[in-house]
Amino acid sequence: MDLYEDVAAYNITEPTGTNGSASAYVDSEFAIGRAMEKAINEMVYAPVESYSSIAMDVVLVVSTVMCFFGFAWFFFTHIFEDYEVRNVLVQFLFSLTFALSCNMFELIIFEIFNILDTNSRWWNWKVDLYAMMALLIVIIPFYMAYLFFSNYTRYKSQTIAASSIIFGVFLLIFYKIGDPFPIVTGKPHAWLALEHGLSRVGVIGVSTFGVLSGVGAVYGPYIHVAYFLRKIDEDEVVTLQRRLLQTMERILVRKKRLLIAKSELKRVRGYRYQEKPGFLQRIFRGVVGSLAAG
Repeated sequence: MDLYEDVAAYNITEPTGTNGSASAYVDSEFAIGRAMEKAINEMVYAPVESYSSIAMDVVLVVSTVMCFFGFAWFFFTHIFEDYEVRNVLVQFLFSLTFALSCNMFELIIFEIFNILDTNSRWWNWKVDLYAMMALLIVIIPFYMAYLFFSNYTRYKSQTIAASSIIFGVFLLIFYKIGDPFPIVTGKPHAWLALEHGLSRVGVIGVSTFGVLSGVGAVYGPYIHVAYFLRKIDEDEVVTLQRRLLQTMERILVRKKRLLIAKSELKRVRGYRYQEKPGFLQRIFRGVVGSLAAG
């Protein structure tokens, strides 16, 4: 029995008389309040009816997320294969972000058509939000800083230290930039609460995309309209194709030289490391040598 049936069950009989109408009105108001409270408890606090429904919801959500992830991975590795980024972790982060974004849009559709259980949709929405905030605020900015400093440092420890410093500055700026805006109102939240990150990502992201889309919509046609108005001969197309092939050959040659230089550098570093043992290795070798001599 749903909310409307519960309320209608108390409004079938009409009261007669003044006292009867007053008491019936009070009973009807009380019944409506009880029915609404019951419906809210069933939607929010009541557990899912059975474990089979939970399993079906989990299987449906996981399968759709895996489909979205597989599509993004196939797009990045096969359809968009000429892209220069060959880092597996970058491809994984792109696919994971795409899958979570599509899953959040899918949950809106599920909410409209009432496909999953209410609690399943609620918990799935919370998991998606926490995962998306972790990606946008923590994982992706830190890894961007790590990739940037990896080109200018020799050792991994130096890269991690520099990336951690820049990431700390980024978090401080990201948190302080939301202080002038009335983003979070009502009761106070913890510093690491979801409301702070979600509100700042929403305000900063929407503002940034609005500015970039406006500039691109005006500046892009202004710059590239000349390419469409200019007539191009067939000989010019052939010449540009030859230049492109020559440039690609030069890039391949330089990439081969770079790989050879990196392999040689690794070999030299490994030889120096073997040539100069560490402090603990010297102690260990000294102890073993003394025991063998004794």
